[in-house]
Amino acid sequence: GAACSSHSAKASATLSAMSVSESLSLGAVRVSLGPHNSLDEASRFGVAVSQITDDLKNMAAIAISA
Repeated sequence: GAACSSHSAKASATLSAMSVSESLSLGAVRVSLGPHNSLDEASRFGVAVSQITDDLKNMAAIAISA
């Protein structure tokens, strides 16, 4: 679709139109939920993303302080 491209090193035109910076756009991950996803699946995904972002923040803090 217009918001994603798995083989392009260029920023998404959709994110650019939303004034998202190129550097942020290049690291963006698109997630879609549909009518076949349960509330439990969405909740578990949210918990997993939260843990991953916490881990990445901690890794960045360690790298900056090194």
